[in-house]
Order: sequence, then C-alpha cells, then structure tokens
Amino acid sequence: MFEHFAQRVKNSYAPIRISFLSEQEEQYRQNPPYKGLKVLHNVPLTHATIIKLSALVAAGAEVTVTSPSFMTPEPTFLQAAIDAGMTWLPLSECKNMPFDVHLDCAAELLDITPPRLGTIELTGTGTQKYQHSDLSFPCISIDLSSVKALETCLGTGEAFVRAFNQLTGKSLAGKTATVFGFGKVGIGIAERLRDIECHVSIVDSDPHKLTEANQNQFTAISSNDIAAVEHAIESSFVVVTATGKTNCIGSKYRRSSFSNCWLANMGAEDEFGDTFSEADVLCKKRPINFSIDEPTRIEYLDPVFYAHNQAIEILLQRSLSNGVHPYPQNLSDNIVARWKSIHNIEFTLEG
Repeated sequence: MFEHFAQRVKNSYAPIRISFLSEQEEQYRQNPPYKGLKVLHNVPLTHATIIKLSALVAAGAEVTVTSPSFMTPEPTFLQAAIDAGMTWLPLSECKNMPFDVHLDCAAELLDITPPRLGTIELTGTGTQKYQHSDLSFPCISIDLSSVKALETCLGTGEAFVRAFNQLTGKSLAGKTATVFGFGKVGIGIAERLRDIECHVSIVDSDPHKLTEANQNQFTAISSNDIAAVEHAIESSFVVVTATGKTNCIGSKYRRSSFSNCWLANMGAEDEFGDTFSEADVLCKKRPINFSIDEPTRIEYLDPVFYAHNQAIEILLQRSLSNGVHPYPQNLSDNIVARWKSIHNIEFTLEG
C-alpha cells in the first residue's frame, strides 16, 4: 500500500524536518477535505514528494502523479512507488485528461486541458508564464509569498553549493563567481557563496535589483554593460544562471568569454541557449541540484509543500477570479513564523 511505502520514506527523516507535512497529513486523515477531487500533481518526484503526496492521499484526493521535463525520476524509486499504488502517467499522456486541480511546477501543465477549479503553481518561472497567459481559471502562486523564500533563498543556495561539490569534486570556497539574476534563487545562491568566502558578482537587468545587490555588498553589473559582464565571466571560476529567462546568455555575450569556467544553470529554462551545447553546461543545462539525491533539503521544502497542498482549500472555499493570485500573506507569514520557531533560526527573508 502507498501509505506503508510513504511511512518508510518518512521514517528516514528526523521528525522535525517534516513537521509541517506530518501535521497536515494527520489533520487531513481526521477530516479529509479533498474527498473525490481529481488532482494532477506535477512536481519533481523525490523522497520529499512522496511525503507530500501522502498528505494528499490522506485528504481523500484522487492523485495522478507526473514529473516536470527537467527531471527524470530515478527508475527504481519510481517503480517502487508505482508498485505501492501510486498512479503515474508521463506528462505527455496527461494532456487531454480532465482534472479538478492542477498542482504545477514551472507551468508545464499550462497547455493541457484546463482544470475545473484551478491551478496552484510553485515556481517563479511558472508564475510568470501563467501571468502572461489568458487563463480561464484561477491560479494561486506559492512563489508570490514569503514561504517560498524558505526554499529559494535558504534551501536552493545550500543545494547549489552541495550539488556543485558532488558533481565536480571541486570546492567553491574562496573562489570567484558570477550569478545571473538577483531574484529569490539568485539571492540565495549569492548569500550561500558569500558564506564560504566566495567573491560574487551579480548580473541583472533591473536597476532596483542592482541597487539591492550593491546594498548587500555584492559587485553589481548591468546585463547591458557587455564589456563589464564579459570581464566578470572571464575572471570567474563558475557562472550560474538564475534569471528564469530562456537564452539570456547565448544571445548576448561572446561564447569565448565562458571558456575557462564552470557553467551551471539553476532555473527551469535553458538560460544559456543554443550557443552552448548540453556538454558545455553541468547536467546538460538542467538545474544541477536535481542531479543529486536530495535536490533541496526537506526541511526547506516541508513548509512550501504544505502550502502547495493547502492552497487547494483556498480554491474550494473562495470564489477567485480567473488569473494569478498570490498565496495569502497571512497564511504565508504564519508558516514562516512557525518554521523559524521550530528550527530556532532567525533571519530576514527576501521576496
């Protein structure tokens, strides 16, 4: 049974690391709020995702699981989940199927049959795609909330450094890095690199982001200052993309400037573009943390996955207009405050 499979996964983590999802599952088991709802779940399939799915199953949802194109599930783990009762379909087979709710990542469900009630999107890249579409349903964005910054600012920065070390065998401590993009992901990566005494240059097109980077003691460079950007790249040990924009590198800068540094993408899009082959960039241009066993440590995902699941209640209880809506601030702030208290950590979140 899937419940027993999920329990074995949960037993591999200290309870404090999965406190939100454990609480949610217990509440849903006592009073299932999603009984009979058909849910399409498109989130990278990892051990953490199994715990998230377990809460949805406890809520009574009929869940069909797929996975975004930028991450192929590990075959043995996927088969074990299927054997335990998880309903799995490749993304290509979901296009014409009716669902009540889409739980999406990177807007990969945007062009399939619209959901009856609405969509909940996890990422910034996906949120932008939904915002630029003429939607016939409401979409709740987890990214447009402070709770998502627990993952992107804290979790992704840690995951980038850990993944780079594992994949290359190289340390980033004391090195020089250029980070494209100073949104939540870029901020998290830059802050984590600074923690290990790495000199970081930030490249962004937004003057406000550049001012913010300067105020945070990073070297800030306008993406339109081609000479300055290429000089930073040529001086770097690693170049990291976190803009969420396709082909923002190859379309603008000389390929030769990137010859002597490691290249890594941390966004869902191919930010390097066709000028760069898959062999030029770590992990064939896919986000490098999704190539290691724990792409983001579960304590950072736990509150975000909790909110992603819980937002279905908002679709059921509120009459939302078509288009994108942020996950409610009062709920998000409460989750962040509780997370800080549970983990005894104090910080100021960006985003």
